[in-house]
Amino acid sequence: DPLVEEAREQEHKRIEGDIKKLGEQKWYLKSKIIYVLCFITPPIGYLYVFLLRKKMTEDAK
Repeated sequence: DPLVEEAREQEHKRIEGDIKKLGEQKWYLKSKIIYVLCFITPPIGYLYVFLLRKKMTEDAK
């Protein structure tokens, strides 16, 4: 059936285009996000531990 064949061909072209678009996208994080994760979040964790150190030592006993 030529109509089914044409629809199948269009579907293949669409899928190939989608794959090409995916190949062009960046898969890694931007450097600003890395800097935030490395330099902003550790002090938050240290502050959390510092503020809750008394409760943590009581729970450990």
